[in-house]
Amino acid sequence: MEGSDPHFLHTQKALQAVLQPPIDGARALTWLGSKELLLVATSDGQLIEVDPVYGTRKLSGAVTDPACLSSSPDGKHVIVVERGQGVAVHETRRGERQAEFEIPLLSDVAVNWLPRPGGQLGFVVTGQTLDGRVALISELTLGRRKRVRLPKQTVIGLGANGQVVSVCMYSDGLRTVAFGKPLPKGEVSAHRLRYAGPGLLLGLAEGGLTVWKGAESQTIMSFEITAGAVHHSGEVVALGTLSGDVAFAALHDGTVKRARPGKVSGHEGPVQQICFSRAGPWIASSAKGVRLWRW
Repeated sequence: MEGSDPHFLHTQKALQAVLQPPIDGARALTWLGSKELLLVATSDGQLIEVDPVYGTRKLSGAVTDPACLSSSPDGKHVIVVERGQGVAVHETRRGERQAEFEIPLLSDVAVNWLPRPGGQLGFVVTGQTLDGRVALISELTLGRRKRVRLPKQTVIGLGANGQVVSVCMYSDGLRTVAFGKPLPKGEVSAHRLRYAGPGLLLGLAEGGLTVWKGAESQTIMSFEITAGAVHHSGEVVALGTLSGDVAFAALHDGTVKRARPGKVSGHEGPVQQICFSRAGPWIASSAKGVRLWRW
């Protein structure tokens, strides 16, 4: 078995529903670094911290029409993408806004954290605008930043060797190039790509979820997928469906089990987002509300 984490050493693969915090209108979520703390942004602009043991805490900061949240690796900052408006950096102790930049991202938004010279932290946000797909590469202060145009469906992240790369899925396979170099021309697939870690890429398509670890790929078959995530170990995945179900599967389980991942009823509407905690065996999923699961 490839995984060395003790959570991979048990045979039970079912999800256990643990908590349904009293949160309405959840729009985006992220686990805070390596802490067992979840941050939720709501449709009415609230930022709410969820502790699986101690409950919820409303932060003083506010957001507008949140499309995506992404925590920094140390859990001290969070990127908020506000749909059609811009990108903001908030600190996570009180949730207060520290910097913002106007950029009208509307859909297919992804955030990745990047190392910068001198041990500083930066990030890249990619998304679709009315004029095409763009990326914003910036430091945390949003003072030094660069906006670039991208081909359709392209995302930017870290390759397995730590190099910043651009990646796109074509009809004949995945293509990865060093950032700044042009991707080849060709027919682009409908995969929604997301980086989950260096060299660890997730792709959502109509018939399933694919994980690439370097050149190796594995697919979980399922229809009506609306959200998906891969654990940072690259060993297990979770997905949400149009009917509100949540499923969990181990990538080493074999093709038969990967073709029929077990599903658990979780939400009354389509699952919007799903994410793994780095701190323990936690998964968070959202529709209008939020659920926490253990695996």
